Amino acid sequence: MYNESMGGVDLTDRMMSFYRMKARTKKWTIRTIFHFLDLVLVNSWIKYRRDRTKLSVPCRQILKFMQFRMEVAEDFIVAPQESAGSSSDSEYDQGPTQSKKRRSLPTPSAAKRKSGAKYLPEMVASKNSMRCRNTDCSKKTKVKCMYCGVFLCLVPERNCFASFHE
Repeated sequence: MYNESMGGVDLTDRMMSFYRMKARTKKWTIRTIFHFLDLVLVNSWIKYRRDRTKLSVPCRQILKFMQFRMEVAEDFIVAPQESAGSSSDSEYDQGPTQSKKRRSLPTPSAAKRKSGAKYLPEMVASKNSMRCRNTDCSKKTKVKCMYCGVFLCLVPERNCFASFHE
């Protein structure tokens, strides 16, 4: 009977041991809070994975546990910036890299992309145009979002800038 119903607690304990929040403190309250945050994240990920599987989403589109934790962290980081009105983000404001090989910046999370009306287009004075990062567009553009750091089309025929942020 134990072998038939095991799996939930064992999986939770195993996942918690992979990416445990650690703080060197003697305060039991902080360790307890971190333990319960880990527990909430693991249980949320298990439920997310189960729901996505029921919706018959392919396995490659289901987030791994670390990716899930990063998405949750990004959502918590973006949320205070909305209320404070700050629009600076060091990850996307670094500018072009100096290496020969071009590296594209990761697409910002949905929470950051849709977090209000603080997006302004900026014309970049570069020699080469960059590819538009909207999902359905493959055109070249020199228009960049100042907040996200993503290159998007902004022409009368197609407004990828607006559709990306909606």
